[in-house]
Amino acid sequence: AQWLNEKEPSEAVLGVIASASRDVKTALELRDERVPRRAIALLQERETKHWARTRRLQLLRVVEFLARNDERACVEFSKAQVHAELLNEVGGAVSVPGQFSDAKSTWVAQLVLTLDALSCNSEMA
Repeated sequence: AQWLNEKEPSEAVLGVIASASRDVKTALELRDERVPRRAIALLQERETKHWARTRRLQLLRVVEFLARNDERACVEFSKAQVHAELLNEVGGAVSVPGQFSDAKSTWVAQLVLTLDALSCNSEMA
């Protein structure tokens, strides 16, 4: 994902957030809203845990992007304990032996990448 290296969320990135959350807001409306707060709210919603894995992957990629490129977002993620929630998900995903499919390994890899982005910038928080 090339957009992970960009410094500001582009319209394409905001579009990913909108499609991941099936949000009715346009990309430009999302730009006006604090994107990290929306991502945190989506991660904490119970309904989000029942999303298709591809939609959850999109959301995790957005969180990873923001954690790597936006100090304020990283601080907000830290305050919201996003890393603790993701660690619990990693633990749950790898706790059942013999049930590790390719899709699940992609999921766990993205969880780890997102956690890495959150921890790399934890000194800022």
